[in-house]
Amino acid sequence: MQRSLFRRLTAAFLLTNLLIRVTPAMAQWPIGIQGSSMKEMKDPRLMMAQLRQWGVTELEGGYPRNMPVKEYRKLMKENGLRMVGIGGDFKLLQDSVALLADRAKQLGAEYVVCYWIPHGQTFTLADADKAIAVFTQAGQYLRKKGLTLCYHNHGYEFVKHGEGTLFDYMAGKMPADAVQFELDLIWAKNTRQTALPQDPIALLTKYAGRFPLVHLKDRRPGTPSTLENPALRPYQVPLGQGDLGVSAFLQEARRSGVKHLFIEDESLKPMEQIPQSIAFLRDWEAHRDEIRLLVRADDLGMAHSANRAILDVLQTGIARSVEVMAPTPWVSEGLQELVRRPDADVGVHLTLTSEWQPLRWRPLTTAPSLCDSTGHFYPTTWKGTPKAPSLLDHNPDMADIERELRAQIERVRQALPRQLSHLSVHMAFDLSHPGLREVVEKLSVEYGLPLIAPSMAAAFPRFEGQNATDHAERERAFVAALENLKPGTYMLVTHPAYNSDELKPLGEGEQVARTRDADAAMLKSQAVQGVIRKRNIQLVTYRSLLGAQSIPQVSQQR
Repeated sequence: MQRSLFRRLTAAFLLTNLLIRVTPAMAQWPIGIQGSSMKEMKDPRLMMAQLRQWGVTELEGGYPRNMPVKEYRKLMKENGLRMVGIGGDFKLLQDSVALLADRAKQLGAEYVVCYWIPHGQTFTLADADKAIAVFTQAGQYLRKKGLTLCYHNHGYEFVKHGEGTLFDYMAGKMPADAVQFELDLIWAKNTRQTALPQDPIALLTKYAGRFPLVHLKDRRPGTPSTLENPALRPYQVPLGQGDLGVSAFLQEARRSGVKHLFIEDESLKPMEQIPQSIAFLRDWEAHRDEIRLLVRADDLGMAHSANRAILDVLQTGIARSVEVMAPTPWVSEGLQELVRRPDADVGVHLTLTSEWQPLRWRPLTTAPSLCDSTGHFYPTTWKGTPKAPSLLDHNPDMADIERELRAQIERVRQALPRQLSHLSVHMAFDLSHPGLREVVEKLSVEYGLPLIAPSMAAAFPRFEGQNATDHAERERAFVAALENLKPGTYMLVTHPAYNSDELKPLGEGEQVARTRDADAAMLKSQAVQGVIRKRNIQLVTYRSLLGAQSIPQVSQQR
């Protein structure tokens, strides 16, 4: 054990020496560490020396147990460290807040952070009301002492309540001058089955100015959102190597008033991963003003004219990723063409609906519970949709769904084993029922094909004229949007197809054919490509956003 730890520390030392020599400190935020990340190093002297070597200057941690406070604080000063925040147990906040204030002052901290609200199997409204009362009273006391109370989310508080969650309820009831928050990226996305996974960027935006502190983490692409520790620990990866979209999150953090970032590594090998996370943060700082754009071309296989347009925008336009619909009538042609393009970045566009008349498609498998009376997929999965029969209104068999989606992945995987990099979901069916999401996540993990979370790339900003069918009008509108694009990582979802007889019957007034034809023209526009070059916008793929990910072997157990 000691020899293994020595080897890991030596590797971290060598990597960090290189990083410190070639990269400056972050200008936006100092590098911070949550103290629990260093649990392998029991001696605070060794721990702080290592943090200094890594270039860490800020700490969030607990009250020292094995060393007098004055000696501990002297040691921090000698190693260029500052204690930003200390943990505050809920019971102490309730019964002994003065003791917490005294401890924070002794360590020179500005924040007291509560990491857990006591509750039963499910976090309830009564639990939230009790927390509101305790936090408000303690926060007001701490404010008078020059300290700020923060509550750190842990996933369970995102239980649905009214139009939002119990977290929203608490945030609305607690005065901002008394209670702020610390956002933990993983515990926004990973929640109990009774709670709703959240988008960290959306939380930052919604509560701009109320998240002065952040715990930075990342998780392996495809990690099930219901995993909790200790089962979640093997899934935690260095920053920038997972599916939490840390780059996009940091861009929003710049705009939303975040003051301190703390790397919290709860993985099985933190001493190896922390230097990699620090390297990622320094690299992000060096490139934070760049604009990256992922242009996705959806619905390959839907029609011959869609295949032609998608292949053209990949070849001569700005599209960089293509989404394949395996059950569609022209998918064989599309797959054959992609075989000739070994550099193509391909996703399986998982499909459970067939929404266009008269162009429709059937399951690849024998799955009567997924079909309407004509043997085709239903037009939607969402319950209670007016004028559209819904899959979920007809009690589908989840085993049929899993078997069908597995067949779709296999069809594309066997044809394009090297190009396949990810999964996506047609018509957002995974959001229409928790059971559907569970099946999709299960297959994502099994095949090592990640689902792209919204936080990995922000949706391209909506712009006036984005649905124009006139080619010149669409081009002008998109060029203007690109001219105004701010630094960050964005995803633009498109549906290129040429205006042909096979698409003209879809929708009213040939609207589908004309809109998709305008998509194709926009992506091939020389004016569009000119502004991309002028602004040095980087066109990226899913694979580049995900980083180097090992693809595990598919389980042989079906």
